[in-house]
Amino acid sequence: MVASLRERAEKAEATLREDRARLQEDQTALEKSVEEQKEKEILIPLSSEPEVEKKLAEPSDVLIDLTSTTAVEMNTSDELQQLRAEIAQLNNLNAQLSSRIQQLEDERNLVEDSQRDTEDLLEDPKNGDEAFFDKSAMLDKFKKLEAETQNVVMDMSQKAEVAEMENIRLTQELRKNILRRLMCKEKR
Repeated sequence: MVASLRERAEKAEATLREDRARLQEDQTALEKSVEEQKEKEILIPLSSEPEVEKKLAEPSDVLIDLTSTTAVEMNTSDELQQLRAEIAQLNNLNAQLSSRIQQLEDERNLVEDSQRDTEDLLEDPKNGDEAFFDKSAMLDKFKKLEAETQNVVMDMSQKAEVAEMENIRLTQELRKNILRRLMCKEKR
């Protein structure tokens, strides 16, 4: 998704550069046309009014084209800025999700360590002298460890679910924004 936004941003930048080049060419042509008009007016002062109006209308058409090109360039620039902002937001969200995944993996490792400790505690009585082994104390420790493990697993599951739901919500919101922009762009 980020790659497609980057591609769109690069395409928009390329279009913007092309529009600027075309705009510069149009401006140069307009300036040249205005200079030619001035020269013609000096050389032919006795031109009829319709001819003068026709000559003056030609540069205004170029100016109108130049103005519309500038408006399109401004819209493209705005869209490019919005796409860049969305890319930055997605990168930030991606970093947050990566951090959250790392936290969940750390918690999972803690649970696995707790399970290994439980297994070790259960193996110790088999290997040691059972006369010194207090079964009720061991059962209490085992129940406590089991409860802690369940709490960590439940907490980890809830946190993962919340992170996944947030990711889904943001993805849907981004799709809506992109579709809305595409629809607006198609209407133009």
